[in-house]
Amino acid sequence: MAGFKYFEIKKLSRISVCVRGNAKGKIYVSVLVDEKNKIAEIPIESKGGKWKWWTANAVSDMGIKALYFQFEGDGNLDFLEFELEE
Repeated sequence: MAGFKYFEIKKLSRISVCVRGNAKGKIYVSVLVDEKNKIAEIPIESKGGKWKWWTANAVSDMGIKALYFQFEGDGNLDFLEFELEE
């Protein structure tokens, strides 16, 4: 799990992550460390050492929020960065 604090969410429609590795599963994005209030599920099917972007729709209330990213699936990932889209 990787957590990042804090972001002022005014309008959020999509979240993208840039990852590499050999993995298949989902990255769950939530605003609480206990994984409640998931705001996005990003499907991942990564093969090899090239960085690749993966994107999913997101829904979150407005306000100042922390974001937590957790991978569930098979394999291993390197997490480079993420992007929030209005």
